[in-house]
Amino acid sequence: MELKKVLIITYYWPPSGGAAVQRWLKFSKYLRNFGWEPIIYTVENGEYPQYDSTLEKEVPEGITVLRKPALEPYSFYKKLTGKKKQSTLQPEIVTSSSKKNSLLENFAIWVRGNFFIPDARKFWIKPSVSYLKKYLAENPVDAIVSTSPPQSDHLIALELKKHFNIPWLADFRDPWTKVDYFDQLKLSKSAAAKHKALEQEVLKNTDKVLTVSYAWAEDFRELGTKDVSVITNGYDTADLPKVKPELDSAFSIAHIGNISSERVHEVLFKCLSKLKKENADFAEKFQLKLIGSVESSFMGFLKQYELENNTNHTEAVSHKKAVEETCKAQVLLLLLGSENKSRGRIPLKVFEYLAAQRPIIGIGPKDSDVARIIENSKAGKMLDSNDENTLAELLNSYFEQFQKQNLKVDASGTDQFSRKKLTGDLAKILDGLSKN
Repeated sequence: MELKKVLIITYYWPPSGGAAVQRWLKFSKYLRNFGWEPIIYTVENGEYPQYDSTLEKEVPEGITVLRKPALEPYSFYKKLTGKKKQSTLQPEIVTSSSKKNSLLENFAIWVRGNFFIPDARKFWIKPSVSYLKKYLAENPVDAIVSTSPPQSDHLIALELKKHFNIPWLADFRDPWTKVDYFDQLKLSKSAAAKHKALEQEVLKNTDKVLTVSYAWAEDFRELGTKDVSVITNGYDTADLPKVKPELDSAFSIAHIGNISSERVHEVLFKCLSKLKKENADFAEKFQLKLIGSVESSFMGFLKQYELENNTNHTEAVSHKKAVEETCKAQVLLLLLGSENKSRGRIPLKVFEYLAAQRPIIGIGPKDSDVARIIENSKAGKMLDSNDENTLAELLNSYFEQFQKQNLKVDASGTDQFSRKKLTGDLAKILDGLSKN
């Protein structure tokens, strides 16, 4: 059977690391099983928050990967702020609301929001459109997918849609104007209006909108999108260790991934400090395991509450290593922002937490999509950021179970989040679009 072809426009692709690359790398890995041949269009010289060369092994054999260089303004930003030439782009550069930002950093945020519309990848749009028009004229496809961020990916697809009228699926891994940091970009009224106008043009011209959470799907419907579907992120069974690793000997509470300022909850430090002072065994056996970049205020609270000696912090590791550490943890920690805008944010780690079958403690909105997933699967609990008593009781209960060597969960319904199953759901959408 001849496979249908789908052009996938994605800025993030190996050697990029981190969560941004996972969604479409995994879809591409399994699409052939469902009758679709992925063709990847990506950047040749991307600036990524982190790199992970191990992910290149997951690129399907024989897949077509098209690359086009982009003018990357981050090199100018590094000169402006005095950062080293080899430093990597961190999300906080454009999303932080911290008052600790320097004048230059605040200026850079203002420039990014008002002059780089829709984002700093805007210079990639025109050369990409020109290149892909020629490519598609000679190599027809049955569907086009664009995935954001960056939103520039959608503007590339928009021009291709106007020219070829190929069925187009716009995938939003994050919202656009409803993203939780949009108000922090220091936008002028005209810049904010331009963002909203471009967003509306994309939403009106795409054949279907896809997003990763139920709350965000509702946001898109409020913006006027009639045809929107949800396919969450997930976990790949192939990423799980073939032999289940031994659990940490310490009472480890592990957070895998970056911690931004919005996810720093003082209640966590209060409870850990209290338990440490009241229980000598807890003080001896407890370990907070952090893997990824950590906001300075989080480290400040560790010092303030005298938890530094119980903390093991490792910077970014390969995805394989991150999954292994997830499976070894006694308890898994999940931090969300407290604001309503966090309701739809489902970090990628959630699904690998579920697959690890370890107890999950979440701090954030109890009416969030994350809370819905965790509690429906019976994998743990989601607590409000001011619920100190319940958090202390839960930590104490988990520690007592750890002492008795019976700390475990039996999460159910996690198969629905396997990457292969989710790719089947995607293929059904693409089948429908190509028929129409």
